[in-house]
Amino acid sequence: MAIFKFLKYFFLFILIGIIFLMGGFFIPRKWSQEKSCIDTVSIVISSNGFHTSFIVPVSNDAYDWTKDFPQAENYQYIEFGWGNKQFYMARDFSIMNVLRALFPSETVMHVVFLDRPPEKWFSNSESKRISICRQDYITLLAYIKQSFKSDKEGKLIYLDEGLYGPSAFYEGNGSYHGFETCNVWVAKGLREADVNTPLWAGTARSIMWHIRNYE
Repeated sequence: MAIFKFLKYFFLFILIGIIFLMGGFFIPRKWSQEKSCIDTVSIVISSNGFHTSFIVPVSNDAYDWTKDFPQAENYQYIEFGWGNKQFYMARDFSIMNVLRALFPSETVMHVVFLDRPPEKWFSNSESKRISICRQDYITLLAYIKQSFKSDKEGKLIYLDEGLYGPSAFYEGNGSYHGFETCNVWVAKGLREADVNTPLWAGTARSIMWHIRNYE
């Protein structure tokens, strides 16, 4: 009888967890998401189904990323992703790396330089272009820059070549774990830019669903 009682509460716990996660997926952080401004900047959120990232112009009147990445001079856009150092930089998939990523661990920034609009560059991935107020864009860029770790001279710490295209890994700030994932990082950045996000942003799908109606 004890085993049946245990299973009863175990499955009840699982059910409550599923309800909580599903609710977090659909419930927005704020119910009003309309904000008007004259001066806007277009950014793109990209998703491969598991991982989301930011894509912004290399240079505009708000900021010039070639100050930080001189190699970006001949490119149009730049993609930023944040994640677990060991898992992100691994060339082969490993269950052990996945399990290690559930616990507090070091992070990296993945930077990709794009020579054409991201909708064409990532034609096989989901992407969403949205416009945000210029000041919110500047706030978002500050958030992205703070995600990089710098050396004593204030320079970004290069680690290795990136995963695809002209790209690179840099040392990241922050600790990665099961409740602080790449998608949570993107969601926090969106909130910095006053863009609505799900109550629980643990999946790429939840983020893309909540920004689907943004223009």
